[in-house]
Amino acid sequence: MLQRLGLVVEGELVGTWSVAASRQEILSRLQGFTELLAHPRHLIAEAVGIDETSAGLHHVPSGEGTARSELIDGIAHRFANLRAGHALRCALTGKSGIGKSRLAAMFAHTHRHAYDRVCWIDSESEASVHASVISQRHTLGLAGQEKRAIRELAESFRESIATSPGRWLVVFDNARTPADIEQWLPNTGSAHVLMTSNNEVAWSAFSPIEVRRMTDEQAFSMLRSRLETDDPTAEITPAEVKIINRFGGWPLALQLVAAHFHSLPALTLGVETYLAQISDYVIDDPELDHDGYPRTLQAAIHMCLDRLATRAESGDIAAVDACKMLTIGSIFASHAIPDVLLYSVASSPVPSIHENRGYPIPVEEKDLPKASRAIHRIRTESLVDRSISADEKTPMPLRAQVEINEIIQTIIRNRENVATLIDSTAHHLSTYLDFYLQNERYTEAILIQPHALSVLGYSTAVLHELAAPESCATLAGNQAVFLDIQGRSAEATPWLEFEMTFLRHAPHHSHRLIAKTSNQLILNKIRLGRPRSDILPHAMDGIQALEESVQAGDLNWEGGTVVAGITQWLDIAIGRAEFAGSHEPDIQDLKNRCQRLAEIFPTDETFRKIPMGSINSLIKSDRDEEALAIIEATLDTMPTLEHHHRLALSATRLETLAYLRRFDELSANLDRFVADLDMNPLVRAGIDANLINTGNALTTALIFGKFSEAAPILDRILTVCRPMLISDYHKWCHAVLSAAAASFRNDREGVRRILAVYAAELPASIPDTVWTIGMFEYLLRWLKFWLECADSGQQARLIEGNPLGPGSVPDPSGKETRAMFMRVSKDDRARLPELGHYSACRQQDCGSSRRIIELRHPESNAPFAWIEYGIPERVQNIEAKAIGDYLDSFATIVLTTSDNDDSGTLAVFSD
Repeated sequence: MLQRLGLVVEGELVGTWSVAASRQEILSRLQGFTELLAHPRHLIAEAVGIDETSAGLHHVPSGEGTARSELIDGIAHRFANLRAGHALRCALTGKSGIGKSRLAAMFAHTHRHAYDRVCWIDSESEASVHASVISQRHTLGLAGQEKRAIRELAESFRESIATSPGRWLVVFDNARTPADIEQWLPNTGSAHVLMTSNNEVAWSAFSPIEVRRMTDEQAFSMLRSRLETDDPTAEITPAEVKIINRFGGWPLALQLVAAHFHSLPALTLGVETYLAQISDYVIDDPELDHDGYPRTLQAAIHMCLDRLATRAESGDIAAVDACKMLTIGSIFASHAIPDVLLYSVASSPVPSIHENRGYPIPVEEKDLPKASRAIHRIRTESLVDRSISADEKTPMPLRAQVEINEIIQTIIRNRENVATLIDSTAHHLSTYLDFYLQNERYTEAILIQPHALSVLGYSTAVLHELAAPESCATLAGNQAVFLDIQGRSAEATPWLEFEMTFLRHAPHHSHRLIAKTSNQLILNKIRLGRPRSDILPHAMDGIQALEESVQAGDLNWEGGTVVAGITQWLDIAIGRAEFAGSHEPDIQDLKNRCQRLAEIFPTDETFRKIPMGSINSLIKSDRDEEALAIIEATLDTMPTLEHHHRLALSATRLETLAYLRRFDELSANLDRFVADLDMNPLVRAGIDANLINTGNALTTALIFGKFSEAAPILDRILTVCRPMLISDYHKWCHAVLSAAAASFRNDREGVRRILAVYAAELPASIPDTVWTIGMFEYLLRWLKFWLECADSGQQARLIEGNPLGPGSVPDPSGKETRAMFMRVSKDDRARLPELGHYSACRQQDCGSSRRIIELRHPESNAPFAWIEYGIPERVQNIEAKAIGDYLDSFATIVLTTSDNDDSGTLAVFSD
């Protein structure tokens, strides 16, 4: 801080001397000079405030260039409402290369002192926005959140802006439509939001400014600033006039002209020849009509590309590499292209990846000068801009980045065979993405994700032309894996189906990839809660592909993983069918085929080390202690870097501890789980189901009015679980559990609101992994009863009864009647009101062996308790189907606290 204060004071003194030197009258009077030095006593605080403004400006591109003051003033005018209680917005619209991004950068730099924070976001795609926010997380106050799912990160981004005491400038550069960035747009807080977009019709609600060509004066200023000349202030030359008249003030075109000539003397000598070549292009090439872009601009781009190609043909190695990099870059996203990645893809043939055992080919240090020379060659033609990422956390190989204007990318793609480009590029990118995912280097994966998505986007148009569609299939699959890990399974599904489409079009039928993709689709749709009819076709495809692999003698691969994955789902499906009392011969046939395949393909090492199937079977059999022992032993030996499996097992441990009602251990393990999740928040897949089950177990313990220590744990579980929810079914379960949690806090309106809005209807489909929803139906019924009690001024009670058997007692009128004696605990009996007798009514069966009797006040009919009970102990030789009828045959029950006491409180059924 002292160093900063010193710099501020030094700056103020330099400024003071400069002012004094320009005003002789001050120097002539000592008093005048001392008055100039005597700033107010708050100088330091104010100066430090100025010095700390515009944090994040280093992420903004250069603001140098020709001033277009009328447009800069227009932006400032739209942000001039100081009384606005919400974020102010403005959109710069116009064609690619017209100068929108440079204008936004100029505004950010020239008005930097008006803002405490400046944020520049590449908005070409959602993946680009995500990567930009991650790279600026420290400026944005989001440090430590780089691994969060996009939805959560967007919420934190908006919240950070809304709660900041300072003023923000947020620039969304190159946005497509408002809908594409909607979840990131700040609505509250002191924020000015500036968009740039090629879409000239979608931004009418954002105070748009249409960016058009430069005026002649501005065009001259820009052209002259980029040409070497002995006298920059000299009058405009005829050659410059001809250029300005021909290109009409289009900034990108003027940059290309300056790059072609480099100097004003060269322009003067060669302008006629150059313009003649432009005319030849314009006249001879009908393909230059492209979406409103002037033919002259496109001709200038073509001439730069031709000149670079000619140098490459002459043996210029840098030009050869530059041409390859530009060509590959044309199918990448236009912004933030790591130049080392671009050079690696352009210079490493696909066979070299196979020779490197499927690992990405790194750019060796000795080759870095080659990459730099190639980038320099492209920059001299003004075909790319280069920058260094200001994020120190970004790995060095990915920090140097280039940007290629979209119209330049379009023209390059029109000159090249896009299918050939995609074949090789997809293979490289899939290798990089797989490497980053396998090593859980998610920050790097996020940075290359926009480019992977861009390549996949172009591949759809040339699907039938691809020589190696399996490369795109693998890239799509890796993209889906990344999304699934993040808990974004709904977004992963289209990419998996996309992958399967590519595999079916592959010239060589890949049994391996089809089997693996089928297994991924099964897991994906289980997480989304899809019904059996959606999952079964993928199981059939996977088993068929495995069998074809056996027939082909292709056994040396990870087929055991696929067999185990499909078998797990088949076991679930068979178990559910048995629970429902049905027989599924098709499912059983698939299981038999899987068992035969399991004898051929060895079990994957991961399945041996992490026996999730065995653990889940033990939990379903109520053998929770045994399951917990296996979980603890597995976690003790698990490698530190296996975050995905560790978190899944840790979540299962929480569920098991909840079933065992070991709440102190559960609370301590929940602390560790949340800390682990915060360190690895991108790992979400499958965890929501375990947390829902944990919440269910806690709720079951709490509704009996016992184990109050479980209530705060339930609240924490629901909070942790909320952002992870994937399927509609689990969202519904979460709503029901949240209503239950509200009831434990005696929040009557909270319960009513949740039930009315969120839990009123069952989801349209129940996941195939869910055998029954009886417990949640039971809980819903209890919550409605709880509300009725609360509305009547009564405390709802749930007590456990144990039917002892029949007996004879006098009813309230003194008449002897046949009754069922029901034992309750002394504590539960003490919780019931002291009345001569109660009114009782039976509740419908909840789909289990447990039954419910509702107790009400005999006069007011106000409800106050549920008695839950099972099969009577003294009843012998009664078949299960007849038990219900037997229990319903009694008109009276007697609540007693002893097995041998024939006295107690009567409850007479009103029905």
